[in-house]
Amino acid sequence: EEFFDDVIDQMTKMYQNGLIHGDLSSFNILNYNEKPVIIDFSQATLVKTPNSEELLERDVKNVLHFFKKVGIKAKFEEVLKKITK
Repeated sequence: EEFFDDVIDQMTKMYQNGLIHGDLSSFNILNYNEKPVIIDFSQATLVKTPNSEELLERDVKNVLHFFKKVGIKAKFEEVLKKITK
C-alpha cells in the first residue's frame, strides 16, 4: 500500500507543478529500492491543455486497475480529488 501511496504522491506533485503524465500505466512505473520511479514522459502534457483532465482520469484509472490486482482498494473519485486538491 505504501508503494501505491507513493505513486499517487508523485502524480500529485506532477499535477501541482502543472504536468500530467498522459500515458501512465504499470509499464511506466519502475520499482527502485521499493520506491516508484515514473518514466516515459513522451506524452506528458500541461494541466492547462484542453484534454488534460481526460488524460489525468485515464492515468488514474490505469493505476487503479493495476493496483487492484494486488489488493489495493482505492476509489477513483477519492484518488482524483487527492491529486487535484
